[in-house]
Amino acid sequence: MSVPVVAVVAVVASVAVVAAAIGVDRMLTARPAADAAPAVNPNCSLIVPANPLSAQGLATPYQLIATNAADGPCNEANGGQTAFVQGAILNPRTGRISVYNPLVIDAGTQPAAAPVVPTLPQGAVVALWFGYNGTTLSLAGPDQAQALIAAAAAASASAGASATATPTATASTATASQTATSSATATPAATDTSTATASPTATATGTASPTATATSTATATPTGTATATNGAAPPVSPTQGGAPSTAAAAVQAEGAAPLSPGSAGSDGYSATLTQIAQAAQGGQRSGYQHHHQPASPPASAAASASATASATASAAASASATAAATPSMSAGAGTATTPPVAAGDGPAASATPDTFLQQANCVAGENIGGQFTSFTQVGACNAVAFFQAANTAIRAGRLRVPRLGTATDGKQCLTTRSFAAIDQDQSDNVTTEYLANGNGQIAQDTAANRQALGGAATLFNGSDNGLIDLFIDPALGCTPWQVPNLADGGALTPALPLDELQAARYTGSPGNPAALVPLNDPMTLDGNGQPSTDKTNTYRSLMDMPPLPAGQSPATYCSDMERIQGKRIQQDVNLLLQNPGPAPGAANSLFTFLAMRLQQSFGNLNCGSFGLQNDVSVTTDANGVVVAACFLNQAAPITAGAGNPMAGTTNCPATTTAGPSAGASGQPGNGSGTQSPGPAAPSATPSGSPYHHRYSRHHHWW
Repeated sequence: MSVPVVAVVAVVASVAVVAAAIGVDRMLTARPAADAAPAVNPNCSLIVPANPLSAQGLATPYQLIATNAADGPCNEANGGQTAFVQGAILNPRTGRISVYNPLVIDAGTQPAAAPVVPTLPQGAVVALWFGYNGTTLSLAGPDQAQALIAAAAAASASAGASATATPTATASTATASQTATSSATATPAATDTSTATASPTATATGTASPTATATSTATATPTGTATATNGAAPPVSPTQGGAPSTAAAAVQAEGAAPLSPGSAGSDGYSATLTQIAQAAQGGQRSGYQHHHQPASPPASAAASASATASATASAAASASATAAATPSMSAGAGTATTPPVAAGDGPAASATPDTFLQQANCVAGENIGGQFTSFTQVGACNAVAFFQAANTAIRAGRLRVPRLGTATDGKQCLTTRSFAAIDQDQSDNVTTEYLANGNGQIAQDTAANRQALGGAATLFNGSDNGLIDLFIDPALGCTPWQVPNLADGGALTPALPLDELQAARYTGSPGNPAALVPLNDPMTLDGNGQPSTDKTNTYRSLMDMPPLPAGQSPATYCSDMERIQGKRIQQDVNLLLQNPGPAPGAANSLFTFLAMRLQQSFGNLNCGSFGLQNDVSVTTDANGVVVAACFLNQAAPITAGAGNPMAGTTNCPATTTAGPSAGASGQPGNGSGTQSPGPAAPSATPSGSPYHHRYSRHHHWW
């Protein structure tokens, strides 16, 4: 079994990276190192391989690279930059769903273990969802990969020239090392590792910083004509230097030429893709920061690389020509399709249109007024077609969605659409996990790889789905819907699309409505921080949700969240207090974590503007760990136990009057402390906690 240790960075990076594997619940979080460490680039791009929905495309590693090379490198083993891909496969004939989670590696490097090539059923409908631990993840296809690679090479060459008194780099070779950017990401002290009951108590330390480097030629001119259809490019060994190898990364991105309808049928590739038209003119990306203020758009990687990477134009043109020459894909039997939208404003994968992403029906944001605005951490490929096919199978009786169980408290188990469990940006990120060896190389998290890569770190994407599947469900005596993982010998695993299908079918009853992504969800605001109906509807479509006006108004969403969740948290206090949350460095139990999360969601949704009052206040210990929670509208526990230690107190003091003591996780600094009840203003998120750093930068991940 692997030792789950993961690197976390300060200020702009992770809050909690949780290690978990279904069957053996391996959970961890890590505290950041010194706040003075250099900032890690929070904006990375994911180079999507050609044909991502085919068996070969699923097994071809995605490549992580800086969106703007001038902001610093991106390393998959860095917990604050880790990107994740989750795939789901539906057999429309039988209605069975399976999961395959493609691998992500640093651009131009090789994986720690070769990905498993899945066997897909005939006519399979495949979809992908993306998650990210940084601020904004951009998608790039092979058409765009050349400029990104060249920009990274140029930035590395420049860094090498300035970092040494006697430069060794020539005009064509970059020698700077692309390793972890600071000691803050090199050797974290991780806590809460494995137990068999999802209640981690053990501790572990280690490193997960990438040390493998690669030599790159900054002025190389790849041909960009690799079109092999029988597999990924041979692994490229990392050597000396910082930027990924341009030629190697280009070949990996190209992967295989788009499949024709004939070959698609032979390997189970669903030929049901319909192009999502993108804006003819790509504007700068617009990110999102909290408090509804638009982020400064990161510089376009293609623009920043234009001078250096002019030699790559022919490669990109070749890739485009190859894709254009491929026969268009026609709909297969039993598969739902989505009509293409008109060119211009509408769903889009990136600011710059890419043939490969269009063919795979990829979406990562919305073109609004001619400018692309990202979902920040979330994207998907072919999600709408997948959910249409799944719902068709449900109606035909071929796909049976398991009913929600009854929790220990006698109430229905929760879903991603339960107001008792949602936050300000529900249904975001995935349940995928990876392994990272000591050199920063990445592998799929499978039983075989855990055995072969003993001591590897486990990287996990903090998500609402992961919070429910791996923390709330076990605490309440519930079990998530799981299906076979094709990369892991059929071992059962949960997944985002399973959570959404189950939530759509069973969430909602009189007095307990189903939560749908609201207009004030921070991920669906436009580039000016204003609500966008079109962007909200596009996001909903990726999660199998009906478009507006279905669901709640922003004011009603806030009110229902406060009323329903505040009550359920208090009712389940005895179950939640005895279980750790996903971030012991931020809150000492699952109870205090959920209370803190609810308190912060109220602010991030700007609920106060609707005349509502934040129901929750929290107390922190000397280390900034939340150790107590108070509620204005109090509810009694419905399971046996001592209840909330602060019962009867409606306003928690901001800090404790005594040092920390051991809490639910058994870790120093995570204890209950000693409160001095009395009048105090509701406390803000503890400024010293890693949870605060990530939360204030983007959102709190769970």
